[in-house]
Amino acid sequence: MISELTENAASLDVLSRPELECVTQSCVCSYYGGKTNGSTNDCTLPNGQKVQKALRKEIRLLTEEERNKFFKALRIMKNNGDYDYFAALHRDAVATGCAHGGQAFAGWHRELTKRFEIMLRKVDPSLSLPCWDSTLDNRLNNPRDSILFTDQFFGTTNNEGYVTTGFFAPWKTLEGNQYISREVGVISRCTTEYDVDWTLSQTNVDNVLAYMYPDKGCPYSVNWEWLEYTHARTHKCVGGDMSYLETSANEILFPLFHCFVDSVFEEWRQTKQNRTQRVNDYPENLPACSPACHSRNATMTQFPNLKNIDGLRNEYTDNMYEYADRLTCTPTKDCESEFVFCDRSNDAPICVSKARLGGHCGGFSNDADVCYNGTCVNNICVALPSTTTLSASEAEVSKTAELETNKITIPGKIVHDDVIVGKDKVASNLTTKKPANEFATSELYKLAKTTIDSAKEKIVKEATSSYPNKLNNPSLIDDGKVTKSTEKIPQEPKIPSKSLSYLPTTTKMPSKTKIKKLKKHSLITKKQKKSPSIANKKSLTTPKPTIPTTPPLADKPLQNSEDGPSNLKFSLNLNNQMKDFLMIIIGPQKREVNGKK
Repeated sequence: MISELTENAASLDVLSRPELECVTQSCVCSYYGGKTNGSTNDCTLPNGQKVQKALRKEIRLLTEEERNKFFKALRIMKNNGDYDYFAALHRDAVATGCAHGGQAFAGWHRELTKRFEIMLRKVDPSLSLPCWDSTLDNRLNNPRDSILFTDQFFGTTNNEGYVTTGFFAPWKTLEGNQYISREVGVISRCTTEYDVDWTLSQTNVDNVLAYMYPDKGCPYSVNWEWLEYTHARTHKCVGGDMSYLETSANEILFPLFHCFVDSVFEEWRQTKQNRTQRVNDYPENLPACSPACHSRNATMTQFPNLKNIDGLRNEYTDNMYEYADRLTCTPTKDCESEFVFCDRSNDAPICVSKARLGGHCGGFSNDADVCYNGTCVNNICVALPSTTTLSASEAEVSKTAELETNKITIPGKIVHDDVIVGKDKVASNLTTKKPANEFATSELYKLAKTTIDSAKEKIVKEATSSYPNKLNNPSLIDDGKVTKSTEKIPQEPKIPSKSLSYLPTTTKMPSKTKIKKLKKHSLITKKQKKSPSIANKKSLTTPKPTIPTTPPLADKPLQNSEDGPSNLKFSLNLNNQMKDFLMIIIGPQKREVNGKK
């Protein structure tokens, strides 16, 4: 079924799956194989368990058992065709222009992720769709260093940018590729805390369900902090399939990220609207500001039984799901996950994803536990050798220290034995604390400590050869500390596509000649968008207009982000050259303005 759906997913019979329209547990109960007494949310499974409202929480808050169950369920959904059905719904909606670029964006994706979660819970009703809070990863020097991009979570990529390891390799895409493509942190930053705070601070629904493409005569000007724009940055941040709207749902991170986007939207609803406002407040239908298909009473694209306004129903969170609190920490309380640490280097402590072995770990306080199962050496996460504790006999300590010298593992390179041990297993008395007994003054202790120190030096030496660009770049290292504003993330040349994103990437107005050249490439097909190595791609800079800026308040932003400052506004009604430029960046949209397409 999977191959048939992958090749013929253009014709989806949405009406043949009425169970996915449900917004109560009793409605969906028979689909789960249960029975209901008819009350709104009653559903009893064959094993006698009651179906509960889904609790959506950050993926790093799941236990190992929960995470493995979720990943196995995703593989089942892939094999039975449900995942490709979901991906095709999104792909086909992109073609209409009625699920993106306007007021219907948040409600439409809310309906889509609800349907995904129903299919997920068909496999296991105890599961919930977890979220990917990309702000946690953006706080690292580069989000690609996050623990998420390891085999423990979402896999690693080869030199061509394909995910070839982990639970989701292979993962055949709708286009027939055997692997997902992904290039994290190459062309954009991910969502920042400032982005989230900006949305949550808004009091006008027009700034949340926003007019994305205002034309001449529209009283609104673009603000790059609108929810749909900031969401687009994370699409670009993940890169690969996620960079293009029509292929983005191939990426396994897609449903998790849209879970997070919906959680921000729901928090805004809960804090800035009452129940009546939540279901009724919708931006006015202004032909000069938005396509007609984004209006309140227009049919929701792909879902013929729904209108756009139905995406704002209270029943979603009354009956089907709710959100756990986001990860937070204090000066005395750590984050609630082994995969996240508390950054206390600023006045306001904040949770940050731990970095993988081989990832960049500089820029945080010395006592920050940045590296997962490793330690930060010269701003790179490396594994440490293991040893016994001082409670063992002196002879055993000495023997262990000598043996562990030959069991050093550098990420991606086996030096001796294939052993990777976290720093928590290194004898703390040998490395950080003053020994509490007379053994501290013995020759054997000194020998053991010297051996451990020698092992550390060996790690640094090996890491330097494995990661020369990071460890030997003087612009990254200053007395053991990293100045984030000086680190430049490699730029991946991209030819503009109508689905790349909504965001310009440089700050200079193009010449008419440049505009013509860019237009020539603006409709590049997916067949041309394979993922060759970055080194083999031709450089192409996409210009953007000079616009007034307001300094962002983002937490630890990438100072050299190609997206420009976080709070940018400009009028789209300047001149024809500006319009031509935006058509290059955004691509042609199927829309009607004053009755004309």
